[in-house]
Amino acid sequence: MLQWEQFTQLVARHVMWAAAVMLSVAGLSAAQAAEAEVELAYPWSTLASDTEVLISGSVPPALPHDWPTTWRLVAENNRTLASGSCELQGAKPTRTFQFTLRTPMVRDGVALKTSLELSAAANAAAPRAAKHSQTLWVLPANPFALQQEKLKQWNILLYDPEKTLAPLLEKLEVPFVAIENPDTLAETKAGLLLIGEGVSFRQLPALWEVLMAAAARGIPVLCLAPGDGTLLLPGTAGSALPTPRRVTWRRNDVAPELDARLTWPLAVNDKPAARQFAVRGEGTQVVLDASADADGWPWLEIEYPARRGRLVLCGFKLTEHWKASPTSVWLLAAAMHYVATNKPIFSGEPSQ
Repeated sequence: MLQWEQFTQLVARHVMWAAAVMLSVAGLSAAQAAEAEVELAYPWSTLASDTEVLISGSVPPALPHDWPTTWRLVAENNRTLASGSCELQGAKPTRTFQFTLRTPMVRDGVALKTSLELSAAANAAAPRAAKHSQTLWVLPANPFALQQEKLKQWNILLYDPEKTLAPLLEKLEVPFVAIENPDTLAETKAGLLLIGEGVSFRQLPALWEVLMAAAARGIPVLCLAPGDGTLLLPGTAGSALPTPRRVTWRRNDVAPELDARLTWPLAVNDKPAARQFAVRGEGTQVVLDASADADGWPWLEIEYPARRGRLVLCGFKLTEHWKASPTSVWLLAAAMHYVATNKPIFSGEPSQ
């Protein structure tokens, strides 16, 4: 007579054999199944607190059409926060799924680390034939909440001729002084200069020189995704701009260094998600082309010897993707914090 332990082992082997047969019939070997990945079409690393988020993706084409995709949002203690399943849509080879995820609520000042796990299998008892796991941080809507004193100390001066940023900062209750005449920026003695997205350096050619001079005086400057323009690179031949101590070029890998919870895609829905700054020669001078969406770098930092003196050109199109996820507003907060303090806003694991 079989002992109970032998019996359960025999049943387990039988289930695994049956699943392998099903995979083989489906045209997917056990080895292929182990390597198969459910693809998630969600390019962000964050989820908004207490809201409904539409998640979509696709499965390997070899999987049978009637295998459901199951999902669950899991906290670090393996506690399931939400779960469900969805049917596949479309015909081979491209078959997709989508579902609505209701996120948990987190209060201001708190970040919740979660994992979104997806899998496809013939049934609940069968091994998962395809899977995917992605870390997602559930964040409150306003990263500036509880930071009013710090923001006042920064003395934010906003030049936003395209009105892309001012309405958003007002809604977030971020204090700032609006600058209407860019000529007055040359008189700035203190504060944090913030330039809204879409500024045309082609129409305002003197603005670049004013910003560089401010950074050389020790004023932190953050310029978001300019619209166009050709900018003379300081410290190169033929440039009368102040010579910097350091010039740093970065791609989107800079995002998690500013805030370890964040990533930024270079493309969303096949469209560039960042303005690139391309370097080229123009006669005897070296210039930056601020009009490119490819073949460049989305982050340029020019640092001067003066304390806090730095200018950052941030090409990430934050306001364009403001509603897609909390990543935009949190990356703005991280960039502002970095320019003002030369420190990341978050570089390790928070207490939950």
